[in-house]
Amino acid sequence: PEKNHSIGGYNMMAKFTAEGNVTLSSEVATRNYEAGDTLTSQYDIISDMGPVLTFNTYNEILHYFTEPKGSSDVDGMAGDYEFVFMDVKPDKIILKGKKYDNKLVMTRLEEPTDPKTYYKSILDKMVESSLFGGFYLFVNDDTLCIANIVDRTMRISYEDRDEKGDTIVESESLAFIYTPTGFKLYEPFEYIAMDMKESVTMENFEWNSEKKSFVCTDAGVNVVFEGYVDPNFELYYEDYLGEWTCEYTAGSTKRSVKVQVVEEVKNKSVRLKGLTFDILMNYDAVLGRLIFYGQRVGTWNGASVDAASWQVTSPGNLNTSSNYGMVTSWNRKESPMVLTWEDRGTWQYKVLGFILWANGGEYKGGGDSRFAYISMER
Repeated sequence: PEKNHSIGGYNMMAKFTAEGNVTLSSEVATRNYEAGDTLTSQYDIISDMGPVLTFNTYNEILHYFTEPKGSSDVDGMAGDYEFVFMDVKPDKIILKGKKYDNKLVMTRLEEPTDPKTYYKSILDKMVESSLFGGFYLFVNDDTLCIANIVDRTMRISYEDRDEKGDTIVESESLAFIYTPTGFKLYEPFEYIAMDMKESVTMENFEWNSEKKSFVCTDAGVNVVFEGYVDPNFELYYEDYLGEWTCEYTAGSTKRSVKVQVVEEVKNKSVRLKGLTFDILMNYDAVLGRLIFYGQRVGTWNGASVDAASWQVTSPGNLNTSSNYGMVTSWNRKESPMVLTWEDRGTWQYKVLGFILWANGGEYKGGGDSRFAYISMER
């Protein structure tokens, strides 16, 4: 989904009947359905300057990609539910989304395929490769740059030369879709940089568990994304999940409360439960840290409540922007394992806590509103 391919692709299965019914499943879990669960709705082929496939009744599995994610994100993942036929062959149909130009490729399944088994094979590759903070890109056995996976895009930056011969840095975001064996780019990527005599075009990659690498399987192409762990890496996503004792200062009072860190989006974000409001934290897969950021956490007396990044020391500046906040720092011990919340370093002021802020004033609806000098231990 997403017109500019800032988000990569997702796998779905669809079974169509002549009566206008379609049964869908997806590799993504929605609010009410697990990955691989099926849900039947309706479809139609209509005429709109050519034949159009429309999923004309609501289906939570499909519309997960099309629905708004909130008042500030009206496009959500910018997926489509109406598609124009572009190319039709007996074993493959290529369609384009009417609104966002998303490409939908439907490949005929010759044999019955269990959705849960199929999606698990994809998830296994995702989980194994997500254990790495990034990847070294090798082209023809030369190390060229470091790459990172973000929202199913492979993001790379590499040195090249401009028309004057000066060294410049080029950046690319390569959208891809996971497959049972690795991943496939949205479209072939032609790479040429820094005095290369010939370009290299890449598209299909297979995960090699032994080499911890995505290896290009295109004929005659020698390209590898080799997983690496940053020397400053701290903890894997799963290490953060579970019960912790959270200590912080509320005003002049020191607190110690039990909290739970639970999965929000696997390998991407967590939810911290047990404080006055739930707090969302992103997971930095490169450095293995949790990131707190300014965010909307709830409502009180009809007003929105924000967790605002707080300078703590005088003059005590606040900021609700998601660009500012704190990161966790691990004490490098298994027992006791301690996470200290430290300044993220993205604001001119040092953030050492957060305040619950509502309607231009401090939240007073019950529970603590000030959280300073935070740590978590187990």
